[in-house]
Amino acid sequence: MKKLLILVLLLLSLPAYAQKSEWMEPSYNFTKARRIYVSYTVAPELRNGITEKESSDWFFSQIKKELVEKIPPGYKVESQFKAEERILNETGESMESRITKSPEEAKTFFAIFLRDNYDLLLEAAFLENKTGKKMVFLGEEVPTTTVTLRFDVTDTATAKYVLSVLDQREKSDEMLERRISPKGMFNRITADFSSRFLKALQEETGKKVKQDVGF
Repeated sequence: MKKLLILVLLLLSLPAYAQKSEWMEPSYNFTKARRIYVSYTVAPELRNGITEKESSDWFFSQIKKELVEKIPPGYKVESQFKAEERILNETGESMESRITKSPEEAKTFFAIFLRDNYDLLLEAAFLENKTGKKMVFLGEEVPTTTVTLRFDVTDTATAKYVLSVLDQREKSDEMLERRISPKGMFNRITADFSSRFLKALQEETGKKVKQDVGF
């Protein structure tokens, strides 16, 4: 009975594990970068026809809530979907059509388009969504979920990174009853990065201004 009580208390106190790596160019002035492009990708090994679509909805919904609607006045944020819509409207040809004709020419065209229309590229990647079991005190195993995202912010004028964050979260199910949904972990990671990026923008950070242009 005593052993069971100790196990229950231990499981209820299991902490969530987080490991984050961050680098920022100290000399970069984020207040001069007013046009921001946001894209999202999923690692090939996670793609199954569902994960990439479902997690894309999570990502852009969270980015709109935590970044776009809080960004200081004067900044413009556009998603990858809005950019492709602009290309079609302005040139009469979609990116899909360009890629079909010539992948290399399409790549060059898009690189020039990004450079001419945006100051910063915010590229997010869903790298890990793993479920398994973790050994705890007294030899018990608990269901564990690990989620990892990477965010890279690139200055289009120099094509160099100015901010990069790699965030890995691990959480165990204390009650041993179910697999943990990665959605909450995914959303917290995205929200934390949005807060970090807003801080980097420096100007009137945190002021809630509804500027959902491109979303």
